[in-house]
Amino acid sequence: MVDLGVRFDNNLTSRDHISEENNKAYSVRGIIKRNFIYMDERTEKIQKRATKLVIKLKNKSYIDILI
Repeated sequence: MVDLGVRFDNNLTSRDHISEENNKAYSVRGIIKRNFIYMDERTEKIQKRATKLVIKLKNKSYIDILI
């Protein structure tokens, strides 16, 4: 069963769906990590702005996020 794009199994759990979405996220993370060798100052600024999109990290300094 699918509701609002989330797949549920017969027990109404979304474990399989969450697992698939995690795998997709790790795949994208791997692509980003492999491309870090090409980072320059401009890319570093983009990374800094992207970390602000994570709500729990929003109020932390960039240095604290990297630690």
